[in-house]
Amino acid sequence: MASMALTAQAATLTWDNGGADDSLSTAGNWNPDQAPTSSDDLVIGLTGSSNTDLNSAYTVADGRSFSGTAGTGNLVFRMEDGGHLTVADGGTLDFTLGSGSGISVFTERGTTAASSGRKVTLEDGATFKVDRFLTHNDWTTEFVASATGVATMEVTDLLRFRNSDTLLVDLNSYVNDIERTLILFDYASLIDEAATFTVLGYTSEQYTLNYAYDQGEGDLAVALTIVPEPGTFALLGGLLALSYVMVRRRA
Repeated sequence: MASMALTAQAATLTWDNGGADDSLSTAGNWNPDQAPTSSDDLVIGLTGSSNTDLNSAYTVADGRSFSGTAGTGNLVFRMEDGGHLTVADGGTLDFTLGSGSGISVFTERGTTAASSGRKVTLEDGATFKVDRFLTHNDWTTEFVASATGVATMEVTDLLRFRNSDTLLVDLNSYVNDIERTLILFDYASLIDEAATFTVLGYTSEQYTLNYAYDQGEGDLAVALTIVPEPGTFALLGGLLALSYVMVRRRA
């Protein structure tokens, strides 16, 4: 008998908010009624306002999408305690598809000092678009670089950092031989700066962070400029000197 490989089939789940709460993991909030997995494509598109809460880990995997359309009311995605949303390399989260009067807001539920443990992770190659991205207490926004760069979060309206939040950039896999600027957030307007900023893989002497980096014609961004290690400069200088000597000998 021939053996057959079983693979997970992607489903498209549409938010109808028919469950007993607003949790993303509640099966009754989706049509069809099943709890979403990383193999699924998710769609939020209610006519009026909608709230969707995340209090566990969820990944928008490679080739999968999580799309949102704001109607006459706002589409609000709320991170709760323990919520960790990852958009993987090749995954897409786009909450900017609405054509109505509402906007999409990525924020948290429960803004007391006791709130904790919220995290959003973007791998390089991910797509993340939202109208407003508003962090709050004990919130970490993490960018995980590949060898060539990082993903950029596109915030079409308002970007806000607040209170005890953290901006984390993991550059352990990043390979840099010249000075380069990495765009973390592309935004329309900004309120405040992150309480804590951490870069993994580089020392503080090897980078600068600019919350108002001008990409041209007033297009602002949060940008991280990386410079190579001194040893890299020495190697480049040696290669240039060697090339000069070789040219001289041929002349």
